[in-house]
Amino acid sequence: MNDATLVCLNGTFIAREEAGVSTNDGAFLFGDTLFETFKAVGQKVLLQWQHLNRLERAATRLAIPFERNRIETALAQMAAGLTAPLSRLRLTLSRGPFNDLTWPAERHGYFC
Repeated sequence: MNDATLVCLNGTFIAREEAGVSTNDGAFLFGDTLFETFKAVGQKVLLQWQHLNRLERAATRLAIPFERNRIETALAQMAAGLTAPLSRLRLTLSRGPFNDLTWPAERHGYFC
């Protein structure tokens, strides 16, 4: 990472040193996440719709919350802050907090 690293956590831009995941989050407990890596040229995110469509299909199958409007807004805000001619953006989705180590019935998704 370098000084040009931008971090947006739950829609809020923060210093990368402040970024973290709670120890009761599914991402920490189980690695329960989905992610997409985007390429940006200048301030334009390439193939954004294709990436988000794929991510939304996977989130639906796994019952991971996916708020497309909120994600699109965050991507647009992130892109507006890009200063490099070529950038990589990583979007990670987590299922959110777990109260214990059991898998809640309402969170069951699609598994092979």
